[in-house]
Amino acid sequence: MVEATQFDVERLVHIDNLNKTFSQGNNHIPALKKLALTVDSGEFVAVMGASGSGKSTLLHILAGLLKPDNGSKVTIFGQNFTQLKEKAITAFRLENIGIIYQNYNLVRSLNVKENIRLPLLLLKNSQKREQKINALIEKLGLTHRTHHLPRQLSGGEQQRVAIGRALITEPKLILADEPTGNLDISAGVHICSILKSSKKEMGHTIIMVTHEPHIAFQADRIIMLAEGRIVSDVRKDQFEDSVELSVHYQKILQENVNTSRQGTVQ
Repeated sequence: MVEATQFDVERLVHIDNLNKTFSQGNNHIPALKKLALTVDSGEFVAVMGASGSGKSTLLHILAGLLKPDNGSKVTIFGQNFTQLKEKAITAFRLENIGIIYQNYNLVRSLNVKENIRLPLLLLKNSQKREQKINALIEKLGLTHRTHHLPRQLSGGEQQRVAIGRALITEPKLILADEPTGNLDISAGVHICSILKSSKKEMGHTIIMVTHEPHIAFQADRIIMLAEGRIVSDVRKDQFEDSVELSVHYQKILQENVNTSRQGTVQ
């Protein structure tokens, strides 16, 4: 792995000219267009956007699960993802990136502790981290559920297990794809409080995709995408509450719709 410079440590994620096009037969559908983005170490960033805006595509590229188009540059902690081969990306992701999915992606035949332990089985020198499993389970409020299977858990509990699985490798970057999408408001806010706590205590950098303003308001910074481009990049403290953020979000979406219509007419 390339040793990070001070610049890399401060700017954990650096994206330049990011393009991604999906092909369906003779049709070519652009998902991301010349996107540029920098995320500093320790930031909690929410990415918002309507369906098809490119937010999940962005997250999957950062996770190394999708390859961007040629000419794109994606640098995470000093490592240019676009120059790595698949095996190297997998190894880098395992050590440095934790991923939280909307649908939890838990192994149904494994209990809470076994699901959280799973990434450690793929790591070398994981014994030290193994000792932290019980402490992490307690922190997640799952001690009384340690030996329960996923089907015996509520949605919020399953998502807490998924968070534990993402945190157990002590990654530098947490990527969360609609982590509260299947939960009620109370459970969703609780999930965000866990993420905020991990950021504060462990220094994690978090990039979270969501379409819910009250969830995005839990982050430090909110980025809004439309048609594969960043159309707004604001700090949370610019808004008094999530209602104000929601008004801004709807305004940005409407402005983009109007701009698209004008472009069509022209």
